[in-house]
Parts: sequence; structure tokens; C-alpha cells
Amino acid sequence: MTRYVNTKVLCRRMDLMNHKTLLVFLVIVCSCVLVTGCLPTSIPAKGWSGPLAYNGSIYVGSMDMKAVALDVVGDNTNAYMKWRRPVDTSIAYVYGDPAIYGDKLYLGFYYGASQGRVYSFELERGYEDLVYPDAGYIGAIVGSPVIVDGIIYVGSSDKKLYAINATTRQLAWQPFETDGKIWSTPVVYNGTVYVGSFDHKIYAISADDGTLDWTFDTDGAIVDTPLIYNDTLYFGSLDEKFYAVDVSTGTLREGFAPFKADNWFWSKAVAYNSSIIAASLDGKIYSLDADTGTLIWQAQAGGSIRGAPALVGNLVIVGTDEGNNTGKVYCFNADNGERVWDYPSEGGPIPGAIHASIGSNGSVVYVHATNQKIYAIDAEQGTILWSISTGGGQ
Repeated sequence: MTRYVNTKVLCRRMDLMNHKTLLVFLVIVCSCVLVTGCLPTSIPAKGWSGPLAYNGSIYVGSMDMKAVALDVVGDNTNAYMKWRRPVDTSIAYVYGDPAIYGDKLYLGFYYGASQGRVYSFELERGYEDLVYPDAGYIGAIVGSPVIVDGIIYVGSSDKKLYAINATTRQLAWQPFETDGKIWSTPVVYNGTVYVGSFDHKIYAISADDGTLDWTFDTDGAIVDTPLIYNDTLYFGSLDEKFYAVDVSTGTLREGFAPFKADNWFWSKAVAYNSSIIAASLDGKIYSLDADTGTLIWQAQAGGSIRGAPALVGNLVIVGTDEGNNTGKVYCFNADNGERVWDYPSEGGPIPGAIHASIGSNGSVVYVHATNQKIYAIDAEQGTILWSISTGGGQ
């Protein structure tokens, strides 16, 4: 079972920790003086990148500081290592998911509490190329890069949102600065960039010139990726509430009452048949009416949920941290919340906690666990198809 500790005590102990320990995700959170609530103690120090399925390959940031590409064989009967590339000799982890633009893979790297870079990798052979900055570092990157119309949008722990031209590698506009670290992954919609910050705000920023359109305040830091559905921005906060905000005005959606969970909302929600399905660190999946925020159903998984779920047809699939560095995968019916399957159903949990988002190609889900393996699981049956180490071993 996951244990919880007092964050104030942990923060006071920060100064006693060495540099390597400062890479631990838990310590970074404490340094930012967050809102109420407690932090799980089983957070890994080596990142948690979610797998991205694209054109028969799987791309992911490994937990040993590399970008990895796997080639899927046949009808997902097996997979093999296509390439794996380190960025350099420094210690650099990947917490965000990959993004693809043109013939390149983009990842944000975390070099410690104050240093980050964006790298690209050629899709076919993995040739590495630094994108930004060409010298030095920006702040540490925890969220994922998002690329729209040739512009890379990425948030940083230096409190800034960057817009980088993918071709010229120059800033499209001066970085937009908030009052808190940005771990949230931006989302771009109709010429506006939406991103959350540790300063408890969601920001709407013009994609053209980086000027502020509006802000919306909550009572907690915002680290998840907003979801846009029917011109509404849906997101959760570390105040344990889930919100719906009009994308144009930055005000609460009329008639939608923020929903209160039993712990933080960390991951991006999914939309399904006029409902919004969101997962929380309390280990529950919540289906909410998209118009009113009324609870339609809730389902209990076995452990905390940090990564975004995958929606495959009428199935919503999540990965958990069950405690003691173990995890499981759960599948629920998106219509009524009934459990369809869990993996593994017998023989205990996966030998590795799951903090990453669940990837999918539409029929198979891909799970990246902290034992540095990717698992391919049939979405309907919950049966294992293959697993492979991102460290290179089968």
C-alpha cells in the first residue's frame, strides 16, 4: 500500500539531500511550496515517458536516459529494438511523452531541478539533434513538447512557456513567464495555447505572439494536461477538484460544478459520449457529465493513477502504482464503469509501478513500467502480446 508523508517535513529535509537525490520527483514538488495534500513516497527518480505508437513503431523515453524506438512485428505478435540513443554523457531523464513532427521525434529532457533541453531524433535511424537551446539550458522539462504548425510549445521549471520554431530553432516569441513552475503539457486550440502552472492558474496565451488572453485561478498547482472538448477546457488540479472552463472567456462553464475527488488530479482526462473520464491519485476513475460535472459513475483501481488513460472504443484503460514498486493495468467499461479485465489477473502485479501515460494503436495498449519494460496488451482481452526491455534486452 502506498504510504503518505507530511510534505512540510520533507521540504525541511531537502537541504540535507545530495544532488542525485534532488532529481527525485518528490523533492522538486516540495521545493515549490504546493497546496494541501500529501505526496506519494514511491515516485521514481528516472522519469516516466509514455509510449507513442506511430506507423508500426513505438517511441518512448527510456529510464536509462535514452530515446528508444521499437519496431512492431506482424500483427503485434512481437517487437524488437529499432534504435536507442543517448542524448549526451550527462544525466538526463524523460518525464514527458514523445511528440512527432515531420520525420523527427521530439523529447524534453530533465537534467536536474534547474536544467532542461529539447532534442529531436530522426525517426528511421535515431540520429540525435539538439533543438533548443543550442548552448546552455532552459529550466528542467517535466511535461511533453507539443508541436503545431511547426512550432514546439514546451513548459519548463523556470516558470516559462517556450515557443520554438522547429526548423530555425529560434524562439517564435519571447518566453511567456508565469509565477510558478510549468510541468503541465500545453494544448493548442484555435490559435491559443493553454497551459497550467504551479502558481494555481491556467493560462490562455496567443499562439501568434505569446500575449496573455486570460487566466483562471484554482486552489492548487496544475500539472495535468488540459482536455478541450466542445469549446471547453477540462482539467484537474492539486486542490483535488476537476474544472470546466470556457475556452473563450476563461470563466467556469455555466452549470458545471467543479467535482471534488479524494486526492490530486495528475493526468489528462478523456472525452467519451458527452462525458469526461478523469483519473486521480486516489486510485479512482470518475465519469462526469460534460455539461454539469455530475458524477455518472466511479470505479476503483488498486493503486494511484498518475498517467493518462487510453480510450479504446468503449474501454478506458489505466495503469497504477500499487506500492512497493509494483503496478497493474485496469480496463473499465466507459459506459458504466464495470471492470472488464486487469493485467495480470493471476500471479501478482507487473514487476514495476506504472506512472506513464498508456499508449495505444487503437486495438493494443502499450504500458511503460518502472522495471524498464514496455508491455503490449490486447485492449479487448487483457492478454499479454509481448514485452521488451527499453534497455535493449528481450
